[in-house]
Amino acid sequence: MQSIDGRPVYAATDLVAFLACEHLTELERAAMAGLVERPMRADPELDIIRKRGFEHEARYLADLQAEGRSVTRIELDGSIEDDGDRLRAAAQATIAAMAAGDDVIYQATFFDGTWRGHADFLLRVESTERPSTWGPYHYEVADTKLARHVKASAVLQICSYIDQLERLQGVRPEWLHVALGGSARTIERLRVDDYMAYYRAAKERFLDAVSDRRPVAFPPTGTYPEPVDHCEVCRWAAECSAQRRADDHLSLVAGISGRQRRALTERGVTTLEALGDLALPLQPKLQGTSEGALLRVHEQARIQLEGDIPLVLGNQAGLTQVFSNLLGNALKFARPGQIPEVLIRAERVPAQPAEATGNGAGTQRSPDATSNPLMPGHWVRIWIEDKGVGIPQAMVPRIFNLFARGTTKQEGTGLGLALVRKVVGRMGGRVGVESQEGRGSRFWFELLPGDPRQQMAVPVASPPPGPGKIL
Repeated sequence: MQSIDGRPVYAATDLVAFLACEHLTELERAAMAGLVERPMRADPELDIIRKRGFEHEARYLADLQAEGRSVTRIELDGSIEDDGDRLRAAAQATIAAMAAGDDVIYQATFFDGTWRGHADFLLRVESTERPSTWGPYHYEVADTKLARHVKASAVLQICSYIDQLERLQGVRPEWLHVALGGSARTIERLRVDDYMAYYRAAKERFLDAVSDRRPVAFPPTGTYPEPVDHCEVCRWAAECSAQRRADDHLSLVAGISGRQRRALTERGVTTLEALGDLALPLQPKLQGTSEGALLRVHEQARIQLEGDIPLVLGNQAGLTQVFSNLLGNALKFARPGQIPEVLIRAERVPAQPAEATGNGAGTQRSPDATSNPLMPGHWVRIWIEDKGVGIPQAMVPRIFNLFARGTTKQEGTGLGLALVRKVVGRMGGRVGVESQEGRGSRFWFELLPGDPRQQMAVPVASPPPGPGKIL
């Protein structure tokens, strides 16, 4: 969302974000009101995905042209300084192209003063039964998505474009189209009428949430940054994570579900520490959670309270990315029928050059690794160990390479571990893995100790591994 001509302007992404996380909407409102500055999130994985999205869009455009369809491209005029005037010019160019009956309109722009939208493609459909304002034809929306199946958020986004398209052409299109990613490059066709009622209900909820009746504040007072899937791509993720950590929020307990958090909160148990110290069994029993499940999250909280992971010198966003990728892999590649179990532990290791550490182990220092003027006598090595499917031995030395995958039985891009190596390298560290196929993997990364008193160029013997954290 942004302010244009002195008033708020929304996009389909704002609506999708609201349904994913209402706290995000309140943060964006606070930023638009000038109460806080929007953070800039540098995420190399998102950059790669964005690039692949542009390439997928270009392939679909080429396919349309190969079918003999003529394409009209709508572009925002960079010479127009005012945002509102620039959007209005592009929107008028889109209307002119539709009125002229152009075959395919690429990057169609809509703007009504409150909502803006940029549909990937408008496709002309000949129809005497559904004529538009301009003649016996109308337009349908086609959007490209990298996903291999249609997601609700994609449909909602396209419905936002259809809402504005219908207003302009005077008729609702019968179909919407989603050009999916993957090798199959399937194009799904969905009936518009099946989704517009849901879209209008969602839009009404959103407009109520951002209405003038709702006061704007920072930090937001009416919402809380509960962890959701959208956090993976959210610019505010680091700020929300810091708040949860400062609050010792229940979501810090590994493996706890949203339902369990809500039930515990209703009983006055609102922090990781409170859950770890909780006396069991609970009377009366916790609603919607078995005694066994409660015991597991209680034990997990207790272990995390007792654990001892030392400070390291690094970037918070980078470390979040590293842990997210490594833990995500550990959970994804659990053996079938197995409850995933992940051990996180740390130890001090003597400084040594990056090299292979023996059969079944791979160690790599990223080409992006920065030199460290302190040349410490030891590093902190953090291990993330699982009991999953493991990695074939022939793949271990290459597992951190771009597009390398240990198995084809699970979906993946082959980017996650390459990004782990790149991010750790930029923090001056290195990464490695020990793995046995069928028995699990032990990934590790090394960084400088975060305590300045420990950053001394003296030999330090490696002590026995400290207590770990079982997730």
